[in-house]
Formats: sequence, C-alpha cells, structure tokens
Amino acid sequence: MRNRRTLFLIGVSALLIMGFQNCGGGMAFSQGAANASSQSSTGPSGGGSGGVTSGGGGSNPSGSCTPQTTTENLRIIFMVDDSGSTATTDPNQYYRVTVLKNFLADYSSKANFSYNFGWFSDSSVEWDTKSSSFVSSPVSPMGNANDLSNALTAFEAIGPQSGTNYKTAFSGIEAVIGNVAQVGDGWNYIVVFMSDGQPGDLGSTAASELSGSKTLADNLNSYVTAFGSKSTLSTVYFGAESDSNSIANLSGMASEGGGQFVDTNKVTDLSISDIITIPCN
Repeated sequence: MRNRRTLFLIGVSALLIMGFQNCGGGMAFSQGAANASSQSSTGPSGGGSGGVTSGGGGSNPSGSCTPQTTTENLRIIFMVDDSGSTATTDPNQYYRVTVLKNFLADYSSKANFSYNFGWFSDSSVEWDTKSSSFVSSPVSPMGNANDLSNALTAFEAIGPQSGTNYKTAFSGIEAVIGNVAQVGDGWNYIVVFMSDGQPGDLGSTAASELSGSKTLADNLNSYVTAFGSKSTLSTVYFGAESDSNSIANLSGMASEGGGQFVDTNKVTDLSISDIITIPCN
C-alpha cells in the first residue's frame, strides 16, 4: 500500500510541474547576486542576473518562447527616460544605449524582429525610419536592426532634458503601435521601459504613482489586445538604490504588464535578452 501511495504522489507531482511549464511569463532568475558596487563608462563590472524578477508569474521553457529560438513575429519597442537626473544616474548612457547595442550584436540577424526606439522627458519622441530622426509622430516607426542602431547613435548626441512624464511616454508607445498594427496581422509586441525616477504626472503620493503605473500597463495591454495581438511590458530601473517608490512603481508596472523588472543596483551585467518576455501563443 505504501508503494502504491508513493507512486501516486510522484505522478501527481509530475503532472503539476508539467502544468506550470507554459509560455505565460518570463524566465526565472536568481535573486541572490550582490549589489553592483560601481558603474564605469563600460557599465558595471562582473556578472550575474540577481535583481531580475518575473512579473508574469511563470517561466519560459527552453523552447520556442525564448528570444534565441522564437519564430514569432515580434515588434520590440524601447522607451527610455532622458530626464535631467539621467546626467548622474546613467551619464555614459550605458543602460540606455550600450546594453541595447550589445543586444543587437546578438540578435540583428533575427528577421522576425522589428524595432522602435523612443525617449521621453516632459514629452516623448520616437525614431522615424523614413526621415531618420526622432519625431513626435513617426510616419514609419518600426524598422530593422540597422534602423535601431541608427536611432541609438542619434540618441547618444542628445543630452538630458527635464521632466519624467510616464503618461506621455506611454502615449508615444501606443501611437507607434497604432501606426503599424492591423487586426490579425500576426505580430505581437514587446515593450521595454527604462526610467531612473518617479513620474511627474501620476499624482503626488506613492499610492497614486503605483496605481497610475499599473493603469498604464493595463491600458497598453488592452490597446494591443484590441488588434488581436499580445504584448508584454518589462521595466528597467537605473536610479538610486534608496528610491523605493520608483522601484515599486516599475516593479508593479512589469507585474501588470506580464513582463519582468530589473533593478540595476542589483544586477552586475544587464542583458536585455534576459528580461525580454515572449508573449507566446
């Protein structure tokens, strides 16, 4: 009797494990890495992926749901903070440029990936592949790896601006999607949002900022769903370790958006491919 009961429990455990191996969330990462001690012109030293947390509540299996192997048609949109404080939080644009260039070095040959890059402060602008410039209403916002590389090069010449308006940034993201999306076109969306501080347009309390951040993520998902597509939203925080409100805002945003959150104070070698969450079919 004991042997039969043991076999039954083993069988149930195996079924539960199989049931949780789905494409709904991002990769699971270790939370135990030590905080990065410094940042140089080439970024933090060392390696490790602690501080990257899954907002989707699941794990990608080592199959078609990883950036390396997916054959899904994906439009990947990067929106980065260029407020005045970035002059000290990311003075060499390591997180907002170098990390993305590293990503391109590995994924530029993926013909099923299309890209847009934008930045925000009080207002937001996105890269227009037709005019090869940042504009508020791009005519042709999605491009290939070479277009993303051109956008990053152009952004390097732009200095820090002023405010940190999250609503404006998400309006820009939705405008990009609305420009290219067609119902049933087979394209899904990945958004990577980077910021170093608290939003200036989501209220004056920590509670209102957190609620507003989650609402932005929910609205983005609803907007994409209306086209019959799927999306995930991942966030990167590159501000002060002591700013718990900003960390909570971006973490909550990623959780609502089904993506992943990374605090760069706890990551010594950030890789965008580690936080991209594929919205698997």
